[in-house]
Amino acid sequence: MFITWLFHSLDEADRLVKDVVCGMEVSEDTPYKMEYKGSTYYFCCGYCLEEFRKNPEKYLSSESDDDLYLCGC
Repeated sequence: MFITWLFHSLDEADRLVKDVVCGMEVSEDTPYKMEYKGSTYYFCCGYCLEEFRKNPEKYLSSESDDDLYLCGC
């Protein structure tokens, strides 16, 4: 039983992606996602999705984690 749980957890971890707005790791299964310039971006909540929608380039051009938005999720 533990081994089944371990492999299930590893599978989920492989599908985690970074929310470009707040930096949180989220599952690719999130309902909060958006296509932009041929790529899919994933978000932890609707607020981060809306922030990205307002100005995607702001979040895509950020080179440091200091610019991440703190959404409070």
